[in-house]
Amino acid sequence: MWFQEGWRPTCSCNADKVPSIVLDPFLGSGTTALACQLLGRRCIGIEIEEKYCEIAANRCQQMVFKL
Repeated sequence: MWFQEGWRPTCSCNADKVPSIVLDPFLGSGTTALACQLLGRRCIGIEIEEKYCEIAANRCQQMVFKL
């Protein structure tokens, strides 16, 4: 599928594909982060409510860093 291939370079230098990084400044329950995980993208999510951080971490099964 086209969305699983990653970004294609616009030049003809045959550079490697690099997964995109998605910034979600209102992470909430982590739907965007989960979609990124399924599509092979990287995600940076920001959320101030601790309960939503826990929900997102459980959904994505990733480690959440507390600041």
